[in-house]
Amino acid sequence: MNIFVNGKDVETSAQRLRSIIESLGYQCNKVVVAVNREFVERKAWDEFQIRDGDQLDVLSPIEGG
Repeated sequence: MNIFVNGKDVETSAQRLRSIIESLGYQCNKVVVAVNREFVERKAWDEFQIRDGDQLDVLSPIEGG
């Protein structure tokens, strides 16, 4: 299936959000994710189904002060 992650076309066989995030090398406890511009709570990632053509925005906090 083809999805878009931060604007880039990505081919994946994974269907659950957590699996996709981990397969892309992100640390799940350090990012937030929006699917089709709607944020998904981290506790729902294990069951959240991703579909062909979905758009994921993976964001990490900016540290500084």
